[in-house]
Amino acid sequence: MMMMGLFLLALPFGVFGAIDAACRPWNHWERVGGDKPGWISLQILVFIPIVNLVGLVAAILYFTRTRPKLKVAARDLSTL
Repeated sequence: MMMMGLFLLALPFGVFGAIDAACRPWNHWERVGGDKPGWISLQILVFIPIVNLVGLVAAILYFTRTRPKLKVAARDLSTL
């Protein structure tokens, strides 16, 4: 029961994070030194029940550390 609850909690975070990461242009990722395919792959792990905790942690890290850097890069590149 607890695993099912964790799975249902992690799923929207991982899905939204993977979609958001996929929509960011490559030049933003290059600007922040990020690994676009790596972040997408890690967040997709939320679909696999046994390792979905890894996907949830990846999504949390993406939203708290990487996404803010990508937003700054997008703002900086749009003013060039």
